[in-house]
This record gives sequence, C-alpha cells and structure tokens, in this order.
Amino acid sequence: MLEIRGVSKSFGGLKALDCVDLAVGPAEISGLIGPNGAGKSSLVNVISGLLAPDGGDVRLEGRVVSGQGPERVARAGIGRTFQNLRLFPALTVLQNIEVAAQTARECRPDRAVAMDLQAEIAALGLAGAEQLDAGTLSYGDQRRVEILRALALCPDFLLLDEPAAGMNEAESAMLATAIRSIRDRHGVGLIVIDHDLHFIMGLCERIAVLDMGRKIAEGTAQEVRHDPKVIEVYLGAPA
Repeated sequence: MLEIRGVSKSFGGLKALDCVDLAVGPAEISGLIGPNGAGKSSLVNVISGLLAPDGGDVRLEGRVVSGQGPERVARAGIGRTFQNLRLFPALTVLQNIEVAAQTARECRPDRAVAMDLQAEIAALGLAGAEQLDAGTLSYGDQRRVEILRALALCPDFLLLDEPAAGMNEAESAMLATAIRSIRDRHGVGLIVIDHDLHFIMGLCERIAVLDMGRKIAEGTAQEVRHDPKVIEVYLGAPA
C-alpha cells in the first residue's frame, strides 16, 4: 500500500498542497486530475522524494519514505516519469533503460531477474529502436522510453506524470492498453496524472481531484464525472 497522509507543501506564501490524503493499493490504477496549478506535480514530487513535505508523510508498506530524497525512494520501490521529459538524449534507448535496470539488479535482485527488458520494449512498441539515440525519437516514443526506464526499476508503484501529453487519440488508446498490461503482468500500482480526461476516465479505477492544493473529490470515473465540485472546477460555477 502507498499512503499519502495529510501532506502539505508551501513555496513562500503559496500553499501548493494542503493536507492531502491518498491511498493506492497493489495493482490499482489511480488517476490524479485538476486544473493547472492544482498541485498535482507537487504531490508527485513529494511522493518521489524530489520535495520534502512541510507536514504529513508518505508511507510505502507502512514505512515512511518522504523526505529521504529521490534515490532512496526509487530504491524503496517507487518509480516515476516527469511532466517535462528527463531522458538522456545522447544515450540510446537501451542505455537509458539500463540506467534504471542496473539499480534494480543491485537493490531489487529478485524482481530484476524476472524482468525481460526486450519483452517490455516490444510491449510498448519500441522494438527495433533500442540502438537509436533517445533524443532522435518522436515525442510520443520518448514518453514511452521514460515509462520503460521507470519500469526497469522493478518498482512496486509507478507515478506517471502526463504520459499521454502530445499523443493523438489512437496513440493514447494504445498507451492505456500498455499501462493496463504493465499492471496485469507486474502487479504494479500506478498513479497517473493527465489533462486528457477521456484517457484518465477510461484507464483509472479510482480518480482523485485536486484544486488549489486540496483534494475536493475522489471516486470512480462515474462518481467524479457527476460531482458538483468537479464540474465547478472544470466548467465554472453557474452565474
């Protein structure tokens, strides 16, 4: 279980996160949505150790992992992608993935042995691109490489920040299928952030909604879609 308990984070006078609670179980695909500036990326940065919370904590299997830095969080079993791509553009696709795979072999050897990287590369539609420099790929393919690199850590939980950004409808549908396949094959729990509501609603079993740093709703896609607070945040309050 990945638990976010009362997490708060401020930047000067701006409260980016205000007592946010969230829980994701093994093999669960959870969505995180909200307007720009709602605090979504800040929350993922706290979970992954890039930011230390001002209050509250993040727990993995009951152990506090928040405030320990991204390296220790990754080694504990939480992998992530970024809203703005952070690949090594001059390294090949395979070399980018191997950076994470080497860490998994050192820290999570039992799971790393079972990870077939070539099969994962093929599953995300990148077979034949292994020796290409990552920076030469299309934007959508670079997104897939980042997902593969995070998966190569053999994590218990994956945090995907805007994985469908820049993709058309067909590409987004293929990505959703690939994400479900990752969950089914590896039992990984996922938190997915995206502005594409059609993508999120079709993919995620539960969805949490942030607005101005606070969680205003949580539930199934159907429940969230008809929540008055969510409608107000996305469409504006009636005159």
